[in-house]
Amino acid sequence: MKETKLLINKGQYLSEALKDDGYNNIPPNSIIKKTLPGLGATHGEINAERDSIIIEPNIPVILGKTEGRAELLGVWEGCKESSIKKYLSNKDVKYKKILTTPESYVKVKRVAINILGEEGFFSRFFCLFDECEKIIQDIDYRHDIALPVNDFFRFENKSFVSATVLNLSHPDFEKYKFQILEVQPTFDYKKDLHLIITDSVMMKIREKLLDELKYSECVCIFMNKTDSIDKIVQTLKIEGQSKIFCSSKSLQKLVKRGYKISMDNVEPPLAKYNFFTSRFFSAVDIFLNIKPDIVILTDLDEALHTMIDPYTEAIQIYGRFRNKYLNEEIPFNSLTHITNYRPDLDVKTNEKINQMIERYKKTFDWIKGEYKDDLTEATKRALNTDAEKISYSGYLDENGNFNHFILDNQYNEERIKRYYTDPRLLIQAYNDTGHFNVNAQVYGDDSIIKFKNKTKGLSASEKRKEIVEELCKLSSLKESNPDFDIESMRKYLSSYEISDKELGQLIVNAFEYLGKDKIELIGYGKKSKLEEALNKQKAIVKEKELFPTILQIIQREYPLQSNPTKDETKKLLAELYSDYGIRVKVTQTTIEKYCDVTSNNKEKPARYTIQGYKSDGGEKTD
Repeated sequence: MKETKLLINKGQYLSEALKDDGYNNIPPNSIIKKTLPGLGATHGEINAERDSIIIEPNIPVILGKTEGRAELLGVWEGCKESSIKKYLSNKDVKYKKILTTPESYVKVKRVAINILGEEGFFSRFFCLFDECEKIIQDIDYRHDIALPVNDFFRFENKSFVSATVLNLSHPDFEKYKFQILEVQPTFDYKKDLHLIITDSVMMKIREKLLDELKYSECVCIFMNKTDSIDKIVQTLKIEGQSKIFCSSKSLQKLVKRGYKISMDNVEPPLAKYNFFTSRFFSAVDIFLNIKPDIVILTDLDEALHTMIDPYTEAIQIYGRFRNKYLNEEIPFNSLTHITNYRPDLDVKTNEKINQMIERYKKTFDWIKGEYKDDLTEATKRALNTDAEKISYSGYLDENGNFNHFILDNQYNEERIKRYYTDPRLLIQAYNDTGHFNVNAQVYGDDSIIKFKNKTKGLSASEKRKEIVEELCKLSSLKESNPDFDIESMRKYLSSYEISDKELGQLIVNAFEYLGKDKIELIGYGKKSKLEEALNKQKAIVKEKELFPTILQIIQREYPLQSNPTKDETKKLLAELYSDYGIRVKVTQTTIEKYCDVTSNNKEKPARYTIQGYKSDGGEKTD
């Protein structure tokens, strides 16, 4: 796509910068990278002299823009089609402005087409998809967020807009010759960020909220897990000083616990401690006449979805706060992100994701290939049911076409995960956004300091032994006290530098898979043999874990009484083991782990007859 820069001066809105560059409004067939939140893209479209459908990912934004304004219509789950019809038929509203959630867009379309006809609908309205990165970020748990996308490309005039646009792979952006219009500020817009990377998230939260921000008038805390928010509030005993902003799904649970809750708007007065879930990470505007302190929280031990993307969510979060009452000052006192990290996170490359999807597609296509018109209805239904269970079906949209946003979602999730495997990667990511002056601090705890002192000057084999001894102590502590946190120290031991070319991850994994006795039998000084034994045991465990998945594919490939050649079974299993990362040698007899077979070596090539299938324990199943 063609990329163009759009200069913007301090204090300018997007509409003003566009006019300076010769545009009357947001240009059609464009992806607008605003760079900065709060440039008034939605406001500009609302005031544009044309009919508009503005798709907003979250209800609070729609409420904030439409409340008390009869010339605008907000559409979400509770809005009736009769209200849409009444609004579209209102001659007093010259330019129709409809703000809708993605899920409710279909109601707008249905009513508008009844009035205008299909051609009139797609030619009359300008379609603007605001905060467009949310399609990619949310589609894994909010499938319908992409429902308007196929229609989006049917509009004669349409654009995507966000301050934090993600890479888009959908081919229709190229097909319709979209341009990327990137806003380039002419001023320094970096914000100071205190990044705290720690083994003990709760300890640092306590220090930040109860000590450092003890005298703050207002603290706004962003964390995407209501149970974790509840845990923090209860642990710090700040129930009477807290308010939680969340979705309706979390409402009842939190109300029962006595919290002050808000689902839609962020209006003063706020509490001392205000917690926001992801519903409020983007788009909603927060106007305060005081400067809050912003704290972003990630705890990977609580949930991976508490990860914050430096390139999108971190920027959107600070961008929620507007300086309407603050004379162009930065509208917050401080910005902090407290997080831990996990070196053991399994991160997939884009190439690996593509290979997995290709494998899913082959299985899906095989089942679909069995579907023929002369089959009984029961057989057709059974085949359709099987196809829907295949992983590849999750990559298809409502029309059965490949959904590129789901692929982009996977790319995006793995990109973010990678940052959280190493403090250096997270720090680098924050620096590379261009949005932050990063003050990063990486903390350990007392047990880490003691271990460092104890192992100073030891040989590699002695260090491995000390790691195992430490792990034994941790296991004993966990056994006597189930609530004892061993993960912080375990993570440290995994990243501990045994030598220039070796971290503690090997011996930590060996302890988990082999145990102390087996390690000592092999010997602490025999690194390569330890590695060999570990890999062998990990492969055996993984093979067992993936037994049901592999068996399901074999059942589809080789029905009962089928007669595959021995080489065919070996090839299939070799491909599957490679795709799923099972590092166990595949032979012609590997199929016998999954199937009861009879062997026919007289035929050339030699064949098996599939007589039955085995359960995880190797027993025959029906």
